[in-house]
Amino acid sequence: MNHDQPIQLPEPISITLVIPCYNEEFHIEHTLRQITSHLLEYPAFSFQILVLDDCSTDSSLAILK
Repeated sequence: MNHDQPIQLPEPISITLVIPCYNEEFHIEHTLRQITSHLLEYPAFSFQILVLDDCSTDSSLAILK
């Protein structure tokens, strides 16, 4: 396998990433930025990210909005 060549896919791939979240105010923004930057490297992928907040008592939900 040649790692210098782009991935050739017969059709676009759809990815749904589900991230559970509970009191992650110090980590969630960085996590989402990292995931997004990596996924954007592959234009053949379409993606959505669902973050499921489980009644966090910190600022997680406000950061996600």
